[in-house]
Amino acid sequence: MVNQKAKLRSSFLLKRLQIPKHRQQEAQDRFLEFFCEEEGVVGSFASFRNEINTFKLNHLLANSKRLALPKIEGNKLNYYLVRSLKDDLELNRWGLYEPIPKKSLMIPLEAISLLFVPGIAFDKNHFRLGYGKGFYDRLLQHKPCQLKTFGISYRECLFEAALPICEHDRPVETLALF
Repeated sequence: MVNQKAKLRSSFLLKRLQIPKHRQQEAQDRFLEFFCEEEGVVGSFASFRNEINTFKLNHLLANSKRLALPKIEGNKLNYYLVRSLKDDLELNRWGLYEPIPKKSLMIPLEAISLLFVPGIAFDKNHFRLGYGKGFYDRLLQHKPCQLKTFGISYRECLFEAALPICEHDRPVETLALF
């Protein structure tokens, strides 16, 4: 199972690298259009490597004081309200931008209206293939019922078959593949 996931992960990371720049820009624009009218606090993510670029939407949400970003603390993700992408974030050991706790306010998941969940690939059953650390699966396991979850990626990252899943894997509610 682990070997199968590792092979799929490598395959989809390569596929994502091969997405042309104009398609990446199109996906980013569609992502922004799709979610720019959302109300309430949005749990987003800071794009990593060649994920869909969330910077523009995150900037708009931060300016309206509605952006929550995750920080890895121990073996879980905690969300913090971020007001400035420039001043309130720092790189972690994996090269991900995360909130600086002294400059941000930790908020419970119950305070978030919708949650963006990044993925290397998703299947039609809404299961995701991530980087293999399980942070989002643990988060989804304990999410509040009213929290809407969206799997975010490129449409090229839809796996037509069912992804291999483990007991701890959790699906998102809705796929938002651009």
